[in-house]
Amino acid sequence: MKNSEILDRFFKLEKKYNLFESNTNGGIKWWDIVRYDVYIQILYLTVRKPAPKLTRIKNNRFNVFTLLYQDIKYLLKMRNRRVRNFFYTYPRGVDENGFSVDLISQDCLSIIKSQSFVVDGLQTGSTKECSYNNTALLIFKKLFKLTAKKNILNADINLILKNEFKIDFDFDKKINELLGNYNADRLYYNKLLHFYKPEIVFFLATGGEKGLIASAKHLDIKTAELQHGQTNRYHMYYSYPEGVVYNKNLTIPDTFLSFSEHWHTINYPVKNKISIGNSLFKNMNMNDTPRSGQSLLVISNGTFAPDLIPLIKSLATKLPDIPVVFKLHPQQKGHEREEAKQVFLGLPNVEIICTEKTTPELLNEASAVIAIQSTVVYEALQLGVKVFLYAKQDFESHDDIFINPNVYVIDEAKDIVDNVTRPFVKTDQGVFFKGFNKQKFIDFLNDSHSSSN
Repeated sequence: MKNSEILDRFFKLEKKYNLFESNTNGGIKWWDIVRYDVYIQILYLTVRKPAPKLTRIKNNRFNVFTLLYQDIKYLLKMRNRRVRNFFYTYPRGVDENGFSVDLISQDCLSIIKSQSFVVDGLQTGSTKECSYNNTALLIFKKLFKLTAKKNILNADINLILKNEFKIDFDFDKKINELLGNYNADRLYYNKLLHFYKPEIVFFLATGGEKGLIASAKHLDIKTAELQHGQTNRYHMYYSYPEGVVYNKNLTIPDTFLSFSEHWHTINYPVKNKISIGNSLFKNMNMNDTPRSGQSLLVISNGTFAPDLIPLIKSLATKLPDIPVVFKLHPQQKGHEREEAKQVFLGLPNVEIICTEKTTPELLNEASAVIAIQSTVVYEALQLGVKVFLYAKQDFESHDDIFINPNVYVIDEAKDIVDNVTRPFVKTDQGVFFKGFNKQKFIDFLNDSHSSSN
């Protein structure tokens, strides 16, 4: 089954069974809370391959007592500060000094940090400036699970999805886990937000912020999401069937702060879409000077690695003089990185990179990108870098750029070898990314704060 077919079927069943209006026995409109995770699970049961099970080394910095101590210090620091903004960050990157950093949030935080309650959404405990690790939420969720009752859905979701997609999976159990987390988050953030009374909640979406959004809506606090990745019609967090509009039943933000207007075309039914750009992409413009030499950048993660690794091993053998950078996901550190190095042992032209360099830095050194599915392919095209899309799993999620003459959909290493020296063809493409527009963000702040007074 193709990714495009799965998408069409998913939208149809949402309408057919009126899922957005479905309730639990507790009166919760449950579908919008779980649909993203349900869709991802469907992909793993159809077009995606399960991520390999790697041995993980537990990091001592995640020790709950250390994080709790840091949180107490942060709360004491914030006790006399006016909080106008609640900022939920996602620090996946690492700066030159080894501190965890959310590169996407830096532009906005630099303007409003002094009046913001900042949350480390990954509980890294290693941000440069003190932030809140939400340790109390971790503890609360464990206690909540002990007393939480099962949510009874008013639809037989297992039967619906089995009939539509010919798959056998206990979605009811998964949905109850998601709703349990949602209910715990909602209760927790109701207390936290009510205490600090911010005017705006900022966040980066990872799929698990529905409880935070619901709490903010309940307290009449505005919500704004910062774009951090690809947001086209195949990303179910952002993609909704035509006819679905912004309403009280949807746990989505009021405002979507995007990289550029290119990402405003799909039906993500927020109230406002504002293109503010981001400094991470400030040099995201094509250089008129042709790139010298050949080098390949591979964008991987745990899901796509099983397909990409054999392809790159074959390619590195066929092109021994061309350097290949195999870029891991930022969260693939430690043991996973060492395992990747072992996989490519004996191939001196393959280098493993995790967070040592940012993706824009790597793109500036590359002549072509190899990927299955990633936001990086859009970054590459804007910088004048060719893209090889490996026709595996859900590569179809990039069908919006299939007609671009610089995108090559490939089936094997030979397809890359045959086209690796082809020059980049300049086209009249839309801009995927813009530099940070500080004034636009300030205007948004002023409008939001004034309407909250």
